[in-house]
Amino acid sequence: MKVTYQVSDINSHQSFGGKMADDTKEIITIDRSLFHMIFDLFAAGSETTSTTLLWIILYLIKYPSVQELCRTEITTVAGLRQVSYADKDKMPYTLAVIDEVQRIASIGPIGLPRACMEDVSISGRIIPKHSVIIPHFMSAHYDENYWENPTEFQPERFLTDEGKHIRHHKAFHPFSLGSRTCIGKNVAEMELFLFTTTLIQRCRLQHATPYESLDMEGVQSGITLLPKPYKVRIRDRSCSVGVERQISILLK
Repeated sequence: MKVTYQVSDINSHQSFGGKMADDTKEIITIDRSLFHMIFDLFAAGSETTSTTLLWIILYLIKYPSVQELCRTEITTVAGLRQVSYADKDKMPYTLAVIDEVQRIASIGPIGLPRACMEDVSISGRIIPKHSVIIPHFMSAHYDENYWENPTEFQPERFLTDEGKHIRHHKAFHPFSLGSRTCIGKNVAEMELFLFTTTLIQRCRLQHATPYESLDMEGVQSGITLLPKPYKVRIRDRSCSVGVERQISILLK
Protein backbone atom coordinates (compact mmCIF):
# COMPACT_ATOMS: atom_id res chain seq x y z
CA MET A 1 0.00 0.00 0.00
CA LYS A 2 1.40 3.41 -0.95
CA VAL A 3 0.63 6.96 0.08
CA THR A 4 1.20 10.05 -2.07
CA TYR A 5 1.88 13.42 -0.43
CA GLN A 6 0.44 16.53 -2.04
CA VAL A 7 1.67 19.71 -0.39
CA SER A 8 0.72 23.26 -1.36
CA ASP A 9 3.32 26.00 -1.23
CA ILE A 10 1.77 28.38 1.33
CA ASN A 11 4.98 29.78 2.80
CA SER A 12 8.07 31.43 1.42
CA HIS A 13 10.07 28.64 3.07
CA GLN A 14 9.46 24.96 2.56
CA SER A 15 6.92 23.50 4.95
CA PHE A 16 7.58 20.57 7.27
CA GLY A 17 5.24 18.41 5.21
CA GLY A 18 6.97 19.51 2.03
CA LYS A 19 10.38 18.53 3.41
CA MET A 20 9.00 15.12 4.34
CA ALA A 21 7.64 14.71 0.83
CA ASP A 22 10.98 15.60 -0.77
CA ASP A 23 12.88 13.28 1.54
CA THR A 24 10.65 10.40 0.50
CA LYS A 25 10.49 11.43 -3.17
CA GLU A 26 6.75 12.06 -2.80
CA ILE A 27 5.80 8.37 -2.57
CA ILE A 28 6.54 6.22 0.44
CA THR A 29 5.60 2.74 1.55
CA ILE A 30 3.62 2.43 4.77
CA ASP A 31 6.01 1.19 7.42
CA ARG A 32 6.82 1.82 11.04
CA SER A 33 7.81 5.46 10.45
CA LEU A 34 4.45 6.21 8.85
CA PHE A 35 2.72 4.51 11.76
CA HIS A 36 4.49 6.87 14.16
CA MET A 37 3.54 9.86 12.01
CA ILE A 38 -0.14 8.90 12.14
CA PHE A 39 0.11 8.18 15.87
CA ASP A 40 1.66 11.61 16.50
CA LEU A 41 -1.04 13.28 14.41
CA PHE A 42 -3.85 11.98 16.61
CA ALA A 43 -2.02 11.72 19.95
CA ALA A 44 -0.66 15.26 19.78
CA GLY A 45 -4.00 16.63 18.64
CA SER A 46 -6.25 14.88 21.14
CA GLU A 47 -5.23 16.91 24.20
CA THR A 48 -5.21 20.28 22.46
CA THR A 49 -8.55 19.67 20.72
CA SER A 50 -10.27 18.43 23.88
CA THR A 51 -8.85 21.35 25.87
CA THR A 52 -10.11 23.83 23.27
CA LEU A 53 -13.57 22.23 23.45
CA LEU A 54 -13.56 22.68 27.23
CA TRP A 55 -12.86 26.39 26.71
CA ILE A 56 -15.54 26.65 24.00
CA ILE A 57 -18.18 25.11 26.29
CA LEU A 58 -17.12 27.41 29.12
CA TYR A 59 -17.54 30.54 26.97
CA LEU A 60 -20.85 29.29 25.55
CA ILE A 61 -22.33 28.98 29.04
CA LYS A 62 -20.74 32.27 30.09
CA TYR A 63 -22.33 34.04 27.11
CA PRO A 64 -25.72 32.40 26.39
CA SER A 65 -26.61 35.05 23.81
CA VAL A 66 -23.57 34.00 21.77
CA GLN A 67 -24.69 30.38 22.02
CA GLU A 68 -28.16 31.33 20.75
CA LEU A 69 -26.73 33.23 17.78
CA CYS A 70 -24.68 30.16 16.86
CA ARG A 71 -27.74 27.94 17.22
CA THR A 72 -29.81 30.20 14.98
CA GLU A 73 -27.10 30.14 12.32
CA ILE A 74 -26.71 26.36 12.53
CA THR A 75 -30.47 25.79 12.34
CA THR A 76 -30.80 28.14 9.37
CA VAL A 77 -28.11 26.27 7.43
CA ALA A 78 -28.59 22.66 8.49
CA GLY A 79 -32.00 22.44 10.11
CA LEU A 80 -32.25 19.11 11.92
CA ARG A 81 -29.84 17.22 9.69
CA GLN A 82 -26.32 16.45 10.78
CA VAL A 83 -23.90 19.28 10.15
CA SER A 84 -21.10 18.51 7.69
CA TYR A 85 -17.75 20.20 7.25
CA ALA A 86 -18.97 21.46 3.88
CA ASP A 87 -21.36 23.75 5.80
CA LYS A 88 -18.59 25.76 7.46
CA ASP A 89 -18.43 28.57 4.90
CA LYS A 90 -22.14 29.19 5.52
CA MET A 91 -21.59 29.57 9.27
CA PRO A 92 -19.23 32.56 9.63
CA TYR A 93 -20.43 33.54 13.11
CA THR A 94 -19.86 30.06 14.54
CA LEU A 95 -16.36 30.03 13.03
CA ALA A 96 -15.74 33.46 14.54
CA VAL A 97 -16.78 32.17 17.98
CA ILE A 98 -14.36 29.24 17.73
CA ASP A 99 -11.55 31.59 16.66
CA GLU A 100 -12.28 34.08 19.43
CA VAL A 101 -12.17 31.32 22.05
CA GLN A 102 -8.82 30.18 20.67
CA ARG A 103 -7.53 33.75 20.80
CA ILE A 104 -8.70 34.73 24.26
CA ALA A 105 -7.97 31.34 25.87
CA SER A 106 -4.62 30.89 24.09
CA ILE A 107 -4.35 27.25 25.16
CA GLY A 108 -0.87 27.14 23.67
CA PRO A 109 0.51 30.43 25.03
CA ILE A 110 4.05 29.61 23.92
CA GLY A 111 5.34 27.64 20.98
CA LEU A 112 7.93 24.92 20.71
CA PRO A 113 11.59 25.99 20.53
CA ARG A 114 12.96 27.12 17.19
CA ALA A 115 16.50 27.80 15.99
CA CYS A 116 17.60 31.09 14.45
CA MET A 117 19.25 30.12 11.14
CA GLU A 118 21.15 33.39 10.67
CA ASP A 119 21.96 36.63 12.48
CA VAL A 120 18.82 38.76 12.66
CA SER A 121 18.24 42.34 13.84
CA ILE A 122 14.81 43.08 15.35
CA SER A 123 14.07 46.54 16.76
CA GLY A 124 17.79 47.20 17.11
CA ARG A 125 18.53 43.95 18.94
CA ILE A 126 20.72 41.29 17.39
CA ILE A 127 19.61 37.66 17.62
CA PRO A 128 22.71 35.59 16.83
CA LYS A 129 22.67 32.61 14.52
CA HIS A 130 21.85 29.29 16.28
CA SER A 131 19.99 31.06 19.10
CA VAL A 132 17.05 29.14 20.57
CA ILE A 133 13.80 31.07 20.09
CA ILE A 134 10.52 30.36 21.88
CA PRO A 135 7.58 32.28 20.35
CA HIS A 136 5.04 33.78 22.75
CA PHE A 137 1.67 33.62 21.00
CA MET A 138 -0.40 34.92 23.90
CA SER A 139 1.36 38.27 23.66
CA ALA A 140 0.24 38.48 20.02
CA HIS A 141 -3.31 37.44 20.91
CA TYR A 142 -3.54 40.26 23.46
CA ASP A 143 -1.59 42.92 21.56
CA GLU A 144 -3.61 46.15 21.64
CA ASN A 145 -1.97 47.22 18.39
CA TYR A 146 -4.01 44.54 16.62
CA TRP A 147 -6.98 43.86 18.91
CA GLU A 148 -9.35 46.41 20.38
CA ASN A 149 -10.14 45.57 24.01
CA PRO A 150 -8.28 42.22 23.80
CA THR A 151 -9.42 41.03 27.23
CA GLU A 152 -13.07 41.12 26.13
CA PHE A 153 -14.81 38.20 24.41
CA GLN A 154 -15.92 39.60 21.04
CA PRO A 155 -16.46 37.02 18.27
CA GLU A 156 -17.39 39.86 15.90
CA ARG A 157 -13.71 40.81 15.65
CA PHE A 158 -13.35 37.81 13.30
CA LEU A 159 -16.10 39.06 10.98
CA THR A 160 -15.95 41.65 8.23
CA ASP A 161 -18.46 44.47 8.02
CA GLU A 162 -20.34 42.27 5.53
CA GLY A 163 -20.49 39.43 8.06
CA LYS A 164 -17.93 37.19 6.36
CA HIS A 165 -15.46 35.15 8.38
CA ILE A 166 -11.92 36.55 8.60
CA ARG A 167 -9.91 33.39 8.08
CA HIS A 168 -6.43 34.85 8.48
CA HIS A 169 -5.24 37.52 10.93
CA LYS A 170 -1.60 38.52 11.28
CA ALA A 171 -1.77 38.42 15.10
CA PHE A 172 -3.72 35.15 15.42
CA HIS A 173 -1.62 31.98 15.70
CA PRO A 174 -3.48 29.14 17.48
CA PHE A 175 -1.52 26.55 15.47
CA SER A 176 1.91 28.21 15.58
CA LEU A 177 3.24 29.89 12.44
CA GLY A 178 5.82 29.62 9.71
CA SER A 179 6.95 26.53 7.84
CA ARG A 180 6.79 24.46 11.04
CA THR A 181 3.16 25.24 11.80
CA CYS A 182 1.06 22.44 13.31
CA ILE A 183 0.86 19.64 10.76
CA GLY A 184 -2.53 18.60 12.16
CA LYS A 185 -4.09 22.06 11.75
CA ASN A 186 -6.66 21.01 9.15
CA VAL A 187 -7.76 17.98 11.17
CA ALA A 188 -8.07 20.09 14.34
CA GLU A 189 -10.13 22.78 12.59
CA MET A 190 -12.50 20.14 11.23
CA GLU A 191 -12.88 18.48 14.64
CA LEU A 192 -13.54 21.76 16.44
CA PHE A 193 -16.16 22.83 13.91
CA LEU A 194 -18.04 19.52 13.87
CA PHE A 195 -17.92 18.98 17.65
CA THR A 196 -18.99 22.56 18.40
CA THR A 197 -21.84 22.71 15.90
CA THR A 198 -23.16 19.28 16.90
CA LEU A 199 -23.16 20.22 20.59
CA ILE A 200 -24.98 23.49 19.98
CA GLN A 201 -27.44 21.93 17.54
CA ARG A 202 -28.44 19.03 19.79
CA CYS A 203 -27.92 20.43 23.27
CA ARG A 204 -28.53 23.55 25.30
CA LEU A 205 -25.52 24.27 27.49
CA GLN A 206 -26.11 26.12 30.76
CA HIS A 207 -24.05 26.86 33.83
CA ALA A 208 -24.91 24.55 36.74
CA THR A 209 -23.47 26.92 39.34
CA PRO A 210 -24.07 30.61 40.08
CA TYR A 211 -23.07 32.75 37.10
CA GLU A 212 -20.52 34.71 39.12
CA SER A 213 -18.65 31.53 40.07
CA LEU A 214 -17.46 30.83 36.53
CA ASP A 215 -13.69 31.27 36.59
CA MET A 216 -12.31 32.24 33.19
CA GLU A 217 -8.67 32.14 34.29
CA GLY A 218 -6.63 29.25 32.95
CA VAL A 219 -4.28 26.87 34.73
CA GLN A 220 -0.91 26.02 33.20
CA SER A 221 -0.44 22.30 32.48
CA GLY A 222 2.79 21.66 30.63
CA ILE A 223 2.70 23.95 27.60
CA THR A 224 -1.11 24.13 27.49
CA LEU A 225 -3.52 26.36 29.39
CA LEU A 226 -6.49 24.48 30.87
CA PRO A 227 -9.74 25.95 32.24
CA LYS A 228 -10.37 25.30 35.91
CA PRO A 229 -12.93 22.51 36.56
CA TYR A 230 -16.51 23.72 36.17
CA LYS A 231 -20.02 22.28 36.12
CA VAL A 232 -22.28 22.47 33.10
CA ARG A 233 -25.93 21.50 32.70
CA ILE A 234 -26.67 19.87 29.35
CA ARG A 235 -30.25 19.82 28.10
CA ASP A 236 -31.16 17.52 25.24
CA ARG A 237 -32.97 19.61 22.60
CA SER A 238 -34.21 16.50 20.76
CA CYS A 239 -36.75 15.71 23.51
CA SER A 240 -40.47 15.95 22.87
CA VAL A 241 -42.24 19.20 23.72
CA GLY A 242 -42.90 19.42 27.45
CA VAL A 243 -40.32 16.76 28.28
CA GLU A 244 -36.96 17.81 29.65
CA ARG A 245 -33.96 15.58 29.93
CA GLN A 246 -30.87 17.06 31.44
CA ILE A 247 -27.64 16.07 33.11
CA SER A 248 -25.15 18.03 35.14
CA ILE A 249 -21.52 17.10 34.77
CA LEU A 250 -18.19 18.35 36.02
CA LEU A 251 -15.76 19.15 33.24
CA LYS A 252 -12.07 19.08 34.03
